[in-house]
Amino acid sequence: MGNIPSATDTQQTRPTSPGSTNPPATPEAPETPMTPITPTLLMDEDEILDISADAMKAKEDECAVCERQCEVLEYPKAITDKIDRNFVLHDSGKLSRWHVLVTTGQSASKWPHDCFSGDWFPTDVNNVAKEIKTGKVQVSVITRGPESHCNPEEALDLIFFPEFVKYCNVEREHLNDLFHYHTNVIAPRHQNSVNLGNGTEYIAHNDELTEDEVIECEKLQEGYNGAAAPSRFCATSDRIKHGVGTKFPHPIDLIADSFVLLCGHTIRDKRCGVTAPILREQFSIVMDAKYPDKVDKVDVDLVSHVGGHKVAGNCIIFGRGYGSVFYGRVFPEHVENIVDKTIMKGEILKPITRACHGELW
Repeated sequence: MGNIPSATDTQQTRPTSPGSTNPPATPEAPETPMTPITPTLLMDEDEILDISADAMKAKEDECAVCERQCEVLEYPKAITDKIDRNFVLHDSGKLSRWHVLVTTGQSASKWPHDCFSGDWFPTDVNNVAKEIKTGKVQVSVITRGPESHCNPEEALDLIFFPEFVKYCNVEREHLNDLFHYHTNVIAPRHQNSVNLGNGTEYIAHNDELTEDEVIECEKLQEGYNGAAAPSRFCATSDRIKHGVGTKFPHPIDLIADSFVLLCGHTIRDKRCGVTAPILREQFSIVMDAKYPDKVDKVDVDLVSHVGGHKVAGNCIIFGRGYGSVFYGRVFPEHVENIVDKTIMKGEILKPITRACHGELW
């Protein structure tokens, strides 16, 4: 989670206990493996739908209760007052079969109101994504830049979830080929189902390909001479070797096992523009203090509009092997529990859940 900016001057910190001005010393974190996500039945669905706003706030506050070891940042009061506490979060968010991130390297404060209009690379990516027939694709812009150092007017890196893979130096003219190849060949090979940890499986929405179609997709990758990207960008495969891919390099696995997207689209709504950097700093504080050995396994970035800025902060988490969960009305005091329970133990905090992939309710 390197290169995380400092919290804004409008933030404050509050002591972790009465009369304390500094967080308590943190014991050395033990080595603990990450586990698949499982539902935490804090509330049943009927209770969520029938509960009053005040009672729901109390339930959401419970999501912040833990044996706190970290300092907690705060949103400016002017922003907190504009967050809708009466809006029902349950089933208010959307998660797609695929989520594609475009690495523009542009600050979130500079994103246009509509990231997918005008003549620039993200518009082309979104237009191609709309034509995919094997499942809905959501496209977002993120702040990090392409690792392949390509010309952002002509090519960028694309990250695909839930497969946790990245394509480097993808040119505009090859977007159609890449999306066809990923959704019909790479995704089915990568995982045909996601183990949700509660006895059920989410089956990937991909069409069966004929042998001729598989061969056609493979041909997209033949003859690559390695000039577009270093060989380290090529993954090993029983059928695809190093140095293949005329249209684009082969996908590489991300290092992270969890990826946290925070809506920080400032021009769309100031609430997201203010809350996201504070949340990102809070995730950094928690990871550095409690899980220093797993910092490189949890990636956090700001993302363009995901919907629902009135319930900022909005947070989408992808976990390798367990799918995704969409939280709303996330405050800095929730972050330690989100890391401890959702990211490290695979438990869902239902009172702040807007959506999740699979039948977890």
